[in-house]
Amino acid sequence: MREADAAIAASTMVILSEQESSRFLDALDTSFHFNTRLEKAMEAAARLTRR
Repeated sequence: MREADAAIAASTMVILSEQESSRFLDALDTSFHFNTRLEKAMEAAARLTRR
């Protein structure tokens, strides 16, 4: 089981450069704003799951 966990961890790990890491962390700290297309898509998805 440990070998399987290690294989999964190795295949899902991402290594970022310092610049990429900084941009990623900045994006996480920035407030997210929905745009109109995304809101419509989310509403459509919600209607599909209510059926």
